[in-house]
Amino acid sequence: MGNNSTVAGFLLPVQSELLSTIVAPTGHYRHKPQSFPEVGSAGGPLASWRSGYKAVKATRELLLEGYSKFGRHGTIFKLPSLGRPVLIVSSPEHIEDMRKAPDEVLSFRGAVEDTLQTQYMFDTKILEESRFHITIIRSILSRQLSFVFPEIFEEISQAFQEYIPAREGAEWTTVPAFGIMTKIVARTTSRLFVGEPLCREPSYLDLIIRYTSVLASSSRVISLFPPFVKPLVARFLTPLPTTYKKAVYHLEPIVEQHKALLKEHGRDWADKPNDLITWILETASGPDLETPAIIKRILRFNFAAIHTTSMTFTFALFHLAAEEAKYLQPLRSEIEAIVEREGWSKASIDKMKHLDSFIRESHRMHGLGATSMTRKAMVDFTFSDGTKVPKGTHISVASMPRHLDDNMYQNATQFEGFRFVLEGEADDNISQNRFVSISPDYLPFGLGRPACPGRFWAANEMKTMFAYLIYHYDLKMEREGELPEPEWFGAASIPSRSASIMLRRRTTAA
Repeated sequence: MGNNSTVAGFLLPVQSELLSTIVAPTGHYRHKPQSFPEVGSAGGPLASWRSGYKAVKATRELLLEGYSKFGRHGTIFKLPSLGRPVLIVSSPEHIEDMRKAPDEVLSFRGAVEDTLQTQYMFDTKILEESRFHITIIRSILSRQLSFVFPEIFEEISQAFQEYIPAREGAEWTTVPAFGIMTKIVARTTSRLFVGEPLCREPSYLDLIIRYTSVLASSSRVISLFPPFVKPLVARFLTPLPTTYKKAVYHLEPIVEQHKALLKEHGRDWADKPNDLITWILETASGPDLETPAIIKRILRFNFAAIHTTSMTFTFALFHLAAEEAKYLQPLRSEIEAIVEREGWSKASIDKMKHLDSFIRESHRMHGLGATSMTRKAMVDFTFSDGTKVPKGTHISVASMPRHLDDNMYQNATQFEGFRFVLEGEADDNISQNRFVSISPDYLPFGLGRPACPGRFWAANEMKTMFAYLIYHYDLKMEREGELPEPEWFGAASIPSRSASIMLRRRTTAA
C-alpha cells in the first residue's frame, strides 16, 4: 500500500470501509459541500438526521440512483449519512485524480481516523512512525508464499476435516457457511502469523475473530464523545483493554520464545519458524522490538486479514453452491488435471485460471460494499475539471455502480463465473484479468500505489481453500439453487449469516 493506506497494512482499506459504514461516524463537520447534487435528501424538521437514517437503510439504492442521475454523466454527487455527507465520484477522470493525489492532500488515514477513531484505539505513534510492516507485506510475505504453502495447505486440510467431518455413507453435512469459513480462514491465517499449536487454540481463534466487532463497537462509543475525553473513553468505557489483555495472555509467551530462539541460534538458524513473528523480529528495530508493540502489530494484521478474506470467500462459495450444476464440474476438472499433473503447490494453484476468474467475478458482483477508495480532503482540493472540494470532505468512488454498468461489462448484472477467462483469452493478456489485478473498472482492492498489497496473500489463501473444497467435497445450497441475499449496513455488505450450505466428502478424492 502507498501512504494513503499503509495505516493498517494488509487489507485494511476494505475492512475500514466496511466498518466505517457500520459505525456511522459522527462528529463536528464544518465544511459541508453544499454545491453538489444530492440523493436521498429529506425536508422538514431534522432533515439532516432523517436523510442520514434513510441512507443507512438504503445506501445501495441511493447510490445506484445517484449514479444513474449524475455519476454516469461524470457529475459528482452527495450521499447523506448519519455523520458527515460523502461525495461520490464515478468518472475515470475523477478516479484518476484521486489516485494521483498524495496522502497529505487526499488521505486514506484521515478518513479512517474520522470514521473508526483509530487514533484512540491503536498506538498510532508506534505503528505509524515505523511502517516496516509494509516491507513485510510487499517483500517478505510475497517471497515466502511458495515456501509456506505446505504448512498453509496442511492447515486448510486439517481445518476442513475437523470442522466438516466426513459422515458414513453418502450423507450430506449442513453447515453455516459464513461462520465455518471464518473459522477456517482464521486458523489458516494464524498458521502463517503465529504457527502451531496456537493457530488451533479455540480461545485464541475466538479472540481474533471477535476482534473486529470489538473495534466496531469501541469506535461507535468513542465517536459519541468530544475529542478531549476520547482517550479516557477508549481506556475505560470500551472492551479494548480487556481484549488486549487476552491477546497478551496468548501471544506474549510465543513472542518471548521466538526472541529467545533467535538470540540463541542467530538469524541464519535453518530451523527458525517461518512466520509473521519471526519476520517482525528480523525487520523491526528499537521500540518496535518490544513485545507489547509486536502484539499490537499482530492484532492489526489479524484485523485486516481475517474477515475480509472470509467474506469474499463466502460470497463466492454461495455462487458456486447455488449454481453447482453449471460450475462445479468445470472447476473440478481444471483442479484435478493440474493437481494430478503437478501436485499441490502455489505454482499449481496459480495455474487454475477458471477458479481465479470465478472468485474475481464474485468479487466484482459483491466486493465488500458499494464504494471504495474513501479519502478525506486534508486541504481544499480541486479536481482536474475544476470541481472544488472543501477541506474536511470525505470522498468515495461509486465502485459497485461501475461494476454493474453495462458500459463497463457486458451483461454486467449477470454472474458469469468464467467471464475473465474468456476476456483474457480474447485479449491474449490474461494477467490483466486475474483476481488480484486492478483497474478503474475493477476497484475492490483500490487503485494505483495505495492498492492493497495483501491481496496476493489473500488470493493465494482463498484459491487454495476453494481448490481443496472442490477437490474433496460435493456441495449445494441448503435451499437448492437459491443465492442468499447479502446483508447491507450502509454502504457495506456481508454474506448472509443465516444461510447454510450442504457438503459431502467425496470418496474418490485423494
